[in-house]
Amino acid sequence: MSTLLRQIGIKFFLTEESDSSLDRFIPVFHEWIREKRISDTLLIDVADYRHVPNGPGIILVANEAHYAIDSTGGASGLLYSRLRDQARPAKEALADAIKRAAFAANALQNEPRLAESLSFRTDTLEMHVSDRLIAPNSPETRASVEPIFRSVLEELGYQGGDIVLAQDSRSRFALRLSGARESPSLASLC
Repeated sequence: MSTLLRQIGIKFFLTEESDSSLDRFIPVFHEWIREKRISDTLLIDVADYRHVPNGPGIILVANEAHYAIDSTGGASGLLYSRLRDQARPAKEALADAIKRAAFAANALQNEPRLAESLSFRTDTLEMHVSDRLIAPNSPETRASVEPIFRSVLEELGYQGGDIVLAQDSRSRFALRLSGARESPSLASLC
């Protein structure tokens, strides 16, 4: 497997106490577009997929990536999915994706209209690679990517936790860190 990765996604999960009502995010994402809240990204539109059970929910469409309040697999959270990316070293790509996902999750968590009812976990997160040519869902990919993922997490301040395959072999390659003994705050990841 190549040590270059592209089309990486990172998902920070909402806490169980969080209100994940999707309609609340639409005006917030529209405001982000108007105010250019993510300064180095061209934010384009908001797509509503609330009608899809356990699906992508509400998507903030951008040129290079999408940000979504996603409930795939029955667990809601903020999903950052990089679409357009130059192939680059896996550690660099993973660290960048985690930081961008953390930035958006932190911004949502601090949004006055959402702050009292929205909180993201940092002790659990998921990463996926959508480019199946570079990262097929195979034991070889796991053997290559898992040590890199663990190394990036440790550099960012994570300690402990289990890393497991997040999806079955028919899905894109995905790993989930769960139960980290120590995890950084979203703000410190930005």
